[in-house]
Amino acid sequence: QLEIPSQSVYGVSLIGIPMVGIGFNEYGGWTHTVNEYDGVDIYELTLKEGGYVFDGEILPFETSTETYAVKQADGSLKTQELVIQKSVHGPLLSQTDEKAYAVRFSGLESFGMLQQYWDMAAAKNLSEFEAAQKQLQMPFFNTFYANSEGDIYYLHGGALPNRKKGDHEFWSGLIPGDRSEFLWQGTLGYDALPQFSNPAAGFIQNANEPPWYTTFPPVLKSEDYLPFVASREEAWFRPQHSMRQVIEDTSITFEELVEMKQSTQLELADRILPELLEAAASSTTPIVVEARDILANWDRQANADSRGAVLFIAWAEYFFEQEEGNPLFATPWDEDNPYTTPDGLANTEMAVALLEKAATQIKATHGTLDIAYGDAYRLRRGDVDMPASGGPSFVGAYKIAEGRMGEDGITTISSGNTFSAVVEFGTPLKAVGSLPYGTSSQEASPHISDQLSLFSKNEMRPIWFYEEDVEENAMRTETLLAE
Repeated sequence: QLEIPSQSVYGVSLIGIPMVGIGFNEYGGWTHTVNEYDGVDIYELTLKEGGYVFDGEILPFETSTETYAVKQADGSLKTQELVIQKSVHGPLLSQTDEKAYAVRFSGLESFGMLQQYWDMAAAKNLSEFEAAQKQLQMPFFNTFYANSEGDIYYLHGGALPNRKKGDHEFWSGLIPGDRSEFLWQGTLGYDALPQFSNPAAGFIQNANEPPWYTTFPPVLKSEDYLPFVASREEAWFRPQHSMRQVIEDTSITFEELVEMKQSTQLELADRILPELLEAAASSTTPIVVEARDILANWDRQANADSRGAVLFIAWAEYFFEQEEGNPLFATPWDEDNPYTTPDGLANTEMAVALLEKAATQIKATHGTLDIAYGDAYRLRRGDVDMPASGGPSFVGAYKIAEGRMGEDGITTISSGNTFSAVVEFGTPLKAVGSLPYGTSSQEASPHISDQLSLFSKNEMRPIWFYEEDVEENAMRTETLLAE
């Protein structure tokens, strides 16, 4: 929390940025999700006669040499030279006898990100916050804002290149470097980016899906924007879970919003588990019968004590690994029904076969099919080892907890939710939050894992925003004097 006479702002900083990057003051707050920003392009160049082909001509590379002092294993410094070759697109990353590959970045000329964040933290209303966004000093991010006056706002932001042609898919691939039609200059202005405020639906949500599905009914249409701004790919199960929770509850209290934020319900299970169980009902294979009974009694959540989640997630991993072009769902995703599709199993026989495969794997790994989720998925940091709650995003858990399985068969959570806060901008302000993996990377610090237990139990802690609350709960006070 940064408190000075002119303002008070609470939140978290993003790594490498000495300023609150996600946070709130007493008037309003903002957050980010990672968007479909594409501001880096790789160009394939055709080499010829010591240079490269561009618009039918042969251009020379611009060559320079940089000298660096590189620290060695014994602590000494060794001087090394790096030869840099540049094309009209940017510096070369690699090359073969016939081809070279150059990289082009957008936003390298932007130096005002700290100023923009400062202005966001100081904003007292929507117009001031939007004015800060118009600076466009962030390289990427979706930005969301809400305030005490009831305003909500969304921006699909970033330093997006001002390209002449091509859609999002084209610019996600390898770009021909021999024609000037693909050489862009500068970035798009604020008005060219997807944005809106105060939609009729009364809510904005996002879980990294394209901007077109951030509220429902939608207010953004992809055809109104340049085709490379964002894709028209589907909103998958996590954003669908987010959207469905809001749509199906017409009056959301503070406590209900906290519960929604912590939801471990698996959207994919709600969508297709009944059909999977029905398809498995005719099987006489013992392990399939056992798996069906476990899934039939499962709560469809990934809480620490949920039994059936480990089996279902293993089945879903096999399910989505099927060959591309092999339909998985009876009803494919439909952008006109973005939070109820895809639906149904396209191949029930395959689904049951995969259930047998998943059940066999789980029994071999854990010795039982009804293992508690928190016994197979763990939160580990330092000396702390406790059951996890929260599931993978691909099966539609809103509370994400993901990791890799170790040799012991246990998955240690290594990614997912970081900072969470639910804020009510009333008088006084009310807020709860969680920073599961701690506020320190120093092994001796008591704050390296002191919030993991909250994450395990789907709980949040009070956020002490006011000075009297901070003083009442202070562990240590330091006074720093300028020399």
